[in-house]
Amino acid sequence: MSEDKGIDRPADELDATGFQGDGIRKVYDQDKEVWFFSVVDVIGILTEQSDVNGARNYWKVLKNRLKNEGSQVVTNCNRLKLTA
Repeated sequence: MSEDKGIDRPADELDATGFQGDGIRKVYDQDKEVWFFSVVDVIGILTEQSDVNGARNYWKVLKNRLKNEGSQVVTNCNRLKLTA
């Protein structure tokens, strides 16, 4: 991973992902004019996971904790496929 994560820069200076060169998978819906980002990729970068399986496990545990707390942030949707 690159050294410069853009964390110390103001938000208006960040690119669309905020993490240059770290390959966050994303899809743009032109009809709704909205970006969708891979949660697993973002978690992998924020937690500095060495592989995708660590990020997937982190998300799985976090999702279960949120669900048990009654959070409605997480849906019952399983993983959606994004092009790697």
